[in-house]
Formats: sequence, structure tokens, C-alpha cells
Amino acid sequence: MKTRALLRFAFVALAAAAARAATAEAPVVMMSPYEVTADSIKFEKWVKIASPNYTLYTDAEPKEALAIAREMEMLHVAVQRFFRREAMRSAPAIVVMPTSRSDWRQVESKGLKVEWRVAVSQTDGRAVDVITEQHNWQLWGREVMRAALGRREMRRMNLRGPFWFGRGVGTFFQTAEFQGETVILGEQHSRTTALLLRGWIPWERFFKIDGSSPEFTDRGQVARLDGQCAAFIQYALTHPDPAWFDRLLRWAALQEAGREPTEAAFQEIFGQDWKTWQKTMEDHRRNRRKHHVSTLRVPPEDMGAAPVRVDLPVREMRELFVLSQILNQRVPASERALDALLAKGVKSPGLRDMLIEACVLQKRWADVLREARKQIADGSTNPAIYALAGQEMLQQRIPPIAIHARLGGADAEEVRAWSRQAIALAPLHPGANNVFGWSEAFGPTVTAANVAAIDERVRVVAGQFPTSDLMAALMIARWRMGEAAAARSLAIELKDSPYANKRAKDLAEAILRELGPGR
Repeated sequence: MKTRALLRFAFVALAAAAARAATAEAPVVMMSPYEVTADSIKFEKWVKIASPNYTLYTDAEPKEALAIAREMEMLHVAVQRFFRREAMRSAPAIVVMPTSRSDWRQVESKGLKVEWRVAVSQTDGRAVDVITEQHNWQLWGREVMRAALGRREMRRMNLRGPFWFGRGVGTFFQTAEFQGETVILGEQHSRTTALLLRGWIPWERFFKIDGSSPEFTDRGQVARLDGQCAAFIQYALTHPDPAWFDRLLRWAALQEAGREPTEAAFQEIFGQDWKTWQKTMEDHRRNRRKHHVSTLRVPPEDMGAAPVRVDLPVREMRELFVLSQILNQRVPASERALDALLAKGVKSPGLRDMLIEACVLQKRWADVLREARKQIADGSTNPAIYALAGQEMLQQRIPPIAIHARLGGADAEEVRAWSRQAIALAPLHPGANNVFGWSEAFGPTVTAANVAAIDERVRVVAGQFPTSDLMAALMIARWRMGEAAAARSLAIELKDSPYANKRAKDLAEAILRELGPGR
């Protein structure tokens, strides 16, 4: 009997020692507060709807969820037809729409500090677009969500602009109406009536406002700002003369390039000074019948595959919840949650790009590159992942980009391979094209083939997005090839262009200094 007790004791001791050894080899990763909260939620009645361009998570009734996904896909097609421009390929956007009765809302009663700052949150979409509806959309309607979807579609078409542009475009799409197989775009938003009550912001000030300006941070002035953004954008987009759309894009591109929005610059593009323009806009706001409202038919066969309900494990919902909190809450708990997810990994394949997006938001650049490499090794079909990997590799190897910077042979080939794959997936992806240009220009050697490759990309993407980075890469490649005259010509063009960004202008100045006085 005593022998058996000793043997039992020895077995228990050995088991405990083995457990301690295993723990020492594989440290336990502590759960973050978000994970603790997520594990306490059952996520009942949630459904996942997959469609060609969106992945929708909601606890609305499945029939309603399918109808929402169908509207999103209709808007995707309608926006491209309205602007006569094709959207580049990207990973489906992740859209989260909890209802007011959702168990998602239980986070508010778990002692976790959460602040819903906006009705709809939206990421910049470096890896994947994530849109979260944070107000009671079933009571107040989905027009704020349509604004987020519209902004997303504009980015996919490479139509970007400064702060007022994004605000105005969002408001423009809020008025979208769906009637059977048609989408109606162009109605004036009711927010423009705020201009009657609060007055107009002087135009010389209006175009300088950004997200940190008093006009935006003061809640009392936001209505006036949004009303003016809505009026300006709607005027340009619904004007019967298509030249107004081109003028709008030129004006936005000037500011995106860092040019001062002066009255003289405005008059050069729009043909009116501030005083005349003020009268134009006041007349437009009063007379709604002059607007060109577009009715666009989008039958089911034009939307590709129909939205379908797919399997949704509870684990996926819990990971989605944690990632959503990281993206929405700029607090220490988000950093701890991100650390935990990076250590353990995200098990749901459809959410791994969302983990990279969280790393981008937290500026965890080494983690961005590491996680992007994992996705690439798994055969990712998301062009943004390849472009991000290339951008981060460049940042690590040649910070900052300068005319004498060089990539090692292996690095240049890897970055070039990533950018080529991204371009194959999305030929008009700006980041992928720019990374490709730099990889060709900064390799160990530059040949005529490298120059020709960059030159081809400049010609292919011209008019689709700003090409000053690509042109700067072409300039450097020609300079390295000894093509002094061609390099000088490109440098002068970049230096004098009002649409070139500061980096391209600085590189042009450096090349001109290297070349010395010319004829």
C-alpha cells in the first residue's frame, strides 16, 4: 500500500514538473480585456453575408441582411457608371452592422471604457476597408452608412481629395435612393439648409479646413461645414456640363499636392472669383430644379454573384469584435489586445487582413511587414497586401527615398516581385505602381529594360491617379543610365508642375543640382 502511494506521488510530481517545463517553453499569452469581454458574449443571431465586394456581419434578420448586401453591391455598380470610371480590384470590405438589441452592445455594460465617437467608423483601407455602423441604423436609417460606402467606392476608383472633398462626397451619397433595380443619385442634401441659419464659411477659409480645424471640432459648426461641402460637391457633380467634374478633380488634386487654395488659383480653374462664386452657390442652393439627377439601372446580372449567407463560427465573431475594438478605440487596452492577437494569431482567414489594418493604425510597421509576408506565403489575392509589403520594405531599406539610395539585389527582386503581383491583381493600384517604380529605379544596376518598364507604367496609369512619384522614379532611372537630357527634362517638368508632390519636387531639385547648369 505504501509503495502504491509513493508511486502515485511520484507520478503526480513528474506530471507537475512536465507541466512546468512545458509552460516555461511556451509562455501563456494573457487575454486582453477585449478578449475577456468577447468570450462572455454568445453573439446570438449573427449572420455573415458574402458578396463580390462586401462581407457583411449583422444580427439583423437574414432577409434584411441580404437586402442590405444587395443595396451595397448596387451602389458599387452605380457609382462606377455615374463617374464612368472602373473601380480597381480590392479585398471585399468588412461591414459590421449590429442592431440596437445586439449582444455586441453588451460591451457597454462590462466595465470597459468605450466611446462611440461617430455614427459610422471607417478605416483608411491600407490593407482592407473596415466600416462599422455604431448608431441605431434601424431607427435612423442607413444614409450615414451610404456615405461611408460612397467614400470607399471613390477611393477604389482613385478619386481622392482633401478634407472638404471627402466630407462632400460622403454627403452626396447619403441621398442615394434605391427603387427596385434603379439607384438615384444627385439630389441635394437637406444639410444645405444649415447655410440659411448659420451662414456660409468664407471660401478662402473653407478650402483650408481639415479634421483638426475649429469648424470641424466645434459641434455647433459642423452642420454649416457639412452643408457647404454638400453644396459645393453636388454643384460640380450634377452640373450638366461635364467640364465641371474635371475642374473639381483638378482643384482637389492641387490641394492634395500641397498647393495653397488661393483665389487666383481657384479663378484659373473655375473662372470665378470668390465674390462671384458665392453668388453662384447661393443661387444653386435655392434653385434645386437645375440639378441633374441620375437614375441608373442596376439589374442583378450586372452585380456578379448574388449575396449569400455563409457559415459564421462564434470564434470568428469574437475575433471580429476584438479587431473592431482595436480599430475604434485609441486606448492602451487596444495595444494590449493587438499584442495578444499577434502572439496567438487570428484563426479566421477572412479577418487576417483586418489584423494587418490594425497594425497599420497602431503604426506597428515591423508587424505589418511580418504579417503581410505570412499572407503572401498563403497565396493572398489582395493586391493591397503586396503593395503594403513593398512599401514597408522600402521604408526599412532606404529611409528616406533619395536619388543616391540603393536596394540590395535580393531586396530589389523581392519588392519588384511583390509590386508586380499587386499590379497583376489591380493594374491601377497607386501604391503598387509607385513601389514598382522605386524598385526599378533603386536596384543595384539600372538597364534600358528597367527604364522601359517604368515608362510603360507611367503611360498606362496616366490620368488615373497622380503620377509624380512614378515620374520621379523614371527620372532617377534615366539619370542613372546616363540619359542626362531626358532626366533633366523630367526634372524640370516635375519642378514646375503644380500637381507634383513635395517629394517628387525635392528629388527633381536634387537631380538638377547633380546635372549642373544645362542649355
